[in-house]
Amino acid sequence: MRPYLKLSPALLLSIMLNAACNSSTDKKTSETNKQDTTAITVAPVKPMLKDVQLNEKTVILEKKLYNLEKISTDAFISLSLRIIDSTSGDENGFKYHIMDTLFSGPNVKVLVIGREYESENYAWIAVYDSNNKLIDFKTVYYDNAEGFLSVQTGIKNNLLSITTYNEYAEKEKDKKVTAVYLLDENNKFIKAP
Repeated sequence: MRPYLKLSPALLLSIMLNAACNSSTDKKTSETNKQDTTAITVAPVKPMLKDVQLNEKTVILEKKLYNLEKISTDAFISLSLRIIDSTSGDENGFKYHIMDTLFSGPNVKVLVIGREYESENYAWIAVYDSNNKLIDFKTVYYDNAEGFLSVQTGIKNNLLSITTYNEYAEKEKDKKVTAVYLLDENNKFIKAP
């Protein structure tokens, strides 16, 4: 028998153990790689809204609405302003402005959009997805020349406190009504608990 074909039992055992260990390690590495691949998912970012006050002082007296650049026709369409404002359009003499960005992230952006007109002004908070598709909106400011109806909003700690004042409400308790909203996991406004 040739000497190089002779293997000692200890060497043979060592080779078998080494092969078994490498096989086990390869299997563990393969499983780890599978786990790593499935664990790489980006969770949506929950918006943290900037604290803001929208009232006569901040919108009208500080001329926050009037000093802003008018929204272009393309932006008017892409921001879905016909859905937000059912009476929209330049033919009515309305001017639209982006008043503020409350949040901007990879999956969602939250804007304050205002409408300027000689006898009344509006502002909405609008939520858009990453493709600029409108998700939801709320009226957060309103005033008119007659002064009998107004809406003001305070945003603090991600809560929208929207207060409506209506001088012609039949019941005294309905003359000032406050509703509190927050954004849910789908970035839609819901009443706060």
